[in-house]
This record gives sequence, structure tokens and C-alpha cells, in this order.
Amino acid sequence: MTRRSAIREVRGRGLMIGVVLEIAVEETLAALLQEGIVAGSAGDRVLRLLPPFVISSAEVERFLGAFDAVLGRLAPR
Repeated sequence: MTRRSAIREVRGRGLMIGVVLEIAVEETLAALLQEGIVAGSAGDRVLRLLPPFVISSAEVERFLGAFDAVLGRLAPR
């Protein structure tokens, strides 16, 4: 499984985003927290993202880099 195949679906409205994962969300949340990113869950496989309305593009890039690194570590090959 690659980073891309670790994500089944992305859904949401506005900045409320749910990322349906093929890997356990608990491990993903713990790994993101180690990267300094706080996120939530909605069930066993949904990573819930609720960024503030005033999020900057630099903060979005920081999250994406951390999320990519986490998926790279957790997604089985």
C-alpha cells in the first residue's frame, strides 16, 4: 500500500474535512501529534480535520508535509 492508497476518500464541506483511511486512525492521530499536528477522529477510519477559518497557506503546507510523512511511515508497503 502506498501513501495514496492509504486514503480511501476525502469528503467534507468548507474547512470541515473527513479523510477516510485504509489504516487505523488511532495510529495516524498519535503520529500526527508527534509531528505537532492536532486532529480528531470520527470512527475507526476517519481522520477529522477542523482547521480555523484564518488558517494560512504555510500552515496548510505544514500539515500536508506532516501528513505525507506519517502516511509514509504507517502505510504498509
